[in-house]
Formats: sequence, structure tokens, C-alpha cells
Amino acid sequence: MAICVCFFMCVGLCSCDSSQTRSVSSYNWSLEFITDLDGNMLFSGSVHDDIPVLDLTLSFEEKSFILTDNTHKQEWTGTYSLEKIDNSSSKLGLTFENLEEPVTGVYGTRVYSDDSESATITLQTDENILSFVGEDS
Repeated sequence: MAICVCFFMCVGLCSCDSSQTRSVSSYNWSLEFITDLDGNMLFSGSVHDDIPVLDLTLSFEEKSFILTDNTHKQEWTGTYSLEKIDNSSSKLGLTFENLEEPVTGVYGTRVYSDDSESATITLQTDENILSFVGEDS
């Protein structure tokens, strides 16, 4: 239940656009936030009240990815897969080199009430939900 609540917090005030055609690798991805599975904010990609800031980026190439924690000077690599779910979203699977279990998520376009859009990735681990926003590369 907590997972559903958090997911709808991320997407609830916006909808997905059916024109998603850009490759996941055509964006520079930066952390929007990390929450626990109950929706409690743990980290933010920008300054927000008393929430710790974490400079976390995600980049994609042909079939590989790099997750970089610029704050703590760490890096994780692996391969990824995309499976189109419908016209507005794709299932994203990340297989890290040093982890047994893959991390899954959703790649799509968030459309806000003012018609502005942003490319987003939402990932779920056993303990956290990570949200990334894409900017044109």
C-alpha cells in the first residue's frame, strides 16, 4: 500500500504523455528525490527545507548505464533493458554488476497541469523509491 501511495505522489498530479518517443539515453538524468517505501523524504536533488541534498546522476549508453553519486564520489555500472508498457511508458530494468537482484522502474513523460512536461524515471529498490528528472543532453 505504501508503495502505491508513493508512486501516486510522484505521478498523481500529472499524467503521462502518449508521445514518448525519445530514447532514455537522450537525457541527462538527475535525482529529484529519494523516499523510503512509506513516502518519507530521505534525500533531495536540490535544496528543500531540512532534507539532505544528494547529487546523484544517471546516464545511459547503448545498453549500459552509470549511476554516479557525485556527493560521495561513488559509481555503479551495469546493463539495462526497456520494455514498452503502452504508448506513454516503458518498464526499465537495471542490472547492476555487483547486485544479484535487478532494480525495476518506469520511464515516461510527466505532463503537469500547466502543460509543461518532463521526462522522468522512477525506480524502486527493496528499501527506497528514487525519482529522476531528465534534461536534454
